[in-house]
Amino acid sequence: DREETRTKIRASVAMRHSALTASMSNRGSMLRGSMESHNTSSQPVWSSAGLGSVNTDIGSVIRRQQTPGSAGPVDSSKQKQHRHGMGHESAGPNVSNGSLGSASASKEAGAKASPSGGSEAVGYYETMSYKKQHKVNLTGWTIVLSYFITAFPIGQNFALMTLYWKYMWGQDTAVAGMIMSLGEVLGLVALVPMASKAVFESPLFASFRKPMNLVLACGVSSAMVALAIAPDIYASAFGCVSIHVVNVMLHTFCNEICAAWIPPDVYAKWTGRCYLAKRLSNTTIAFVCTSIFTFVGMRESFIMISSIVGAWTVILAYVFWSCELMPWQAEHSKKLEDIAVQQHLQTAVTAGAMADMQLLLETLDMSRMTNAQVEKVESRLKLVQVDVAAIMGGLKLDVYEV
Repeated sequence: DREETRTKIRASVAMRHSALTASMSNRGSMLRGSMESHNTSSQPVWSSAGLGSVNTDIGSVIRRQQTPGSAGPVDSSKQKQHRHGMGHESAGPNVSNGSLGSASASKEAGAKASPSGGSEAVGYYETMSYKKQHKVNLTGWTIVLSYFITAFPIGQNFALMTLYWKYMWGQDTAVAGMIMSLGEVLGLVALVPMASKAVFESPLFASFRKPMNLVLACGVSSAMVALAIAPDIYASAFGCVSIHVVNVMLHTFCNEICAAWIPPDVYAKWTGRCYLAKRLSNTTIAFVCTSIFTFVGMRESFIMISSIVGAWTVILAYVFWSCELMPWQAEHSKKLEDIAVQQHLQTAVTAGAMADMQLLLETLDMSRMTNAQVEKVESRLKLVQVDVAAIMGGLKLDVYEV
């Protein structure tokens, strides 16, 4: 019985040691996999301001449980208590025990976060911190106002170009219609090379990606509105054509930013606001510009629209810069985030290994206590054997005397 008890204890200790060794090996594999998936996946804009999604991945790694039959007689409740004591039970409500889930969760978030086919993914608005929600709201209202203000030049062109060219240059409506049609066609043609992979991912245009493309387009639109009232007919025609070309780009750039930066659970709400603002702009600008053209003068409306769009260009650049959303700022934030993610993962795995070592030490202590108890029982058995031998010797002596 003693040998059988010792054999069982040694087998239990060996099984626990092998299970903990396998668990630590799995942690190293998961760390490498998490870092590789983080480096290869495209990062959302708002996750660069915090590490909410990283915490979920870390929690998934830390809360991984041993598979049935591999951990031996380890008490699962005691294991959870020790992990909680080390601070590893804060993985979030979407992380379940016994499953990694980080890769599948990242894929699912990426699929849900691009409602318009964008390649970037963002977190859900309800799960964001107050600071990130404030950034989303600030950027969202900035895009709404961009839809409203950037529609001024094209709305004015449709309302006043025919009248302006008739009274200023004495040209018929056919000329104005041809200029507007040419502008729309050229705008469509301009989008083709801009959407190509060679141009979109070229390092030469890295500094002109969103939102810098919207800022530059606003500035060019303001300049083209001013050029439309130039004293030369050819310069005026070039300005009118360019207004239509830049309008196509403005609309496209606004859609791109909205699809990439607005969280999926509030995307429909912000998109509705953007298009309501655009329709409101189209409705009001025609009335306002026609009234100014009729009662004030032919050029004043163009001057007013050019000034408003130019001022909005400066405001737009400041808002995006203050939110650290410019292309060069995003690259810097990405590098900082990568460093922070690696530090978080290394800290998490190290803490998990310490928890496993604590469990191993407890197992060894239990084994030593059990061995001590076995030795104590052995010593008592030896004493009992000595007493029994003495009694048996006395009985033999009595029998011999009898």
